[in-house]
Amino acid sequence: MKCYKNLTYNVDIIFNRVCLSNTWVRALRKKVEAIFGEYIPGTYTTAAVLLDMFLLACTLFTLDLAEPRSAEQLAGIKFFDSCDIL
Repeated sequence: MKCYKNLTYNVDIIFNRVCLSNTWVRALRKKVEAIFGEYIPGTYTTAAVLLDMFLLACTLFTLDLAEPRSAEQLAGIKFFDSCDIL
């Protein structure tokens, strides 16, 4: 419930929408898994974004939408150097 709470959703709304529908959703999920013959894991999956980031960088470069920054523009900026950059 902590993950769903924000300024528009309070505890009552979250409980009514998420917790009270849990039994119905669990039964529906079991039927969908049986019909399609495939187990749907409930774990969080991460998307591979490396190719998307590379495509976006190439697109920005090829459309001439990016240019190197001057030393004056970079003065005082602290960068986070990731191992993946190299």
